Amino acid sequence: MKPYQSLERALTLSLILILAASPLILSAATIVFNNSLSKEVMLEVEIANNYSKRKIGLMHRDYLPKNSGMLFIWEEDAIRCMWMKNTYIPLDLVFLDQQSTILSKHNLVPNSEESICSNQPARFAIEVNAGWLKQNGIDIGNKITFKK
Repeated sequence: MKPYQSLERALTLSLILILAASPLILSAATIVFNNSLSKEVMLEVEIANNYSKRKIGLMHRDYLPKNSGMLFIWEEDAIRCMWMKNTYIPLDLVFLDQQSTILSKHNLVPNSEESICSNQPARFAIEVNAGWLKQNGIDIGNKITFKK
C-alpha cells in the first residue's frame, strides 16, 4: 500500500466517524466508488445517521435523481436488515464494513416487507436507483471514499 493510500483511508474513516456522531451537522455528501474497472464514480447521498432518519430512509418518494442515493450509518458493526415498506422506487442496496468495503449487494422490490440482511456485520448501507450499480461497474469488494 502506498503511503498516501494509508492517509486517505485514515481521513475517510475519520470523516465517517464524524458523520456517524454528528446527526445535525451534515445531511448530504458526495461519495466516490472505486469500481471494478479502477474508475471513480461519484454519487450524491443524503445522510441517514440516526434512528429516525434510518427508519424513514427513502420512504414515500416516487423519484430519486440520477446519481443520487442514501447513505445509512450506524455507530457499530452488526448484521443489518432493510426493507422497502412504503418505498415506491426500485432500488439497489449495498452493505459496507467499517473500512468502507462493499460486503454484499441486493436488488430491492418496491413496497416489499421482506427483510434483506447483510451477510456479515456491516457499518454502512447505501441505496441507489435500481440498475445504478451494474451501470457503473460497482461490485462486492469495491470501496467508497468521500470527495474532498
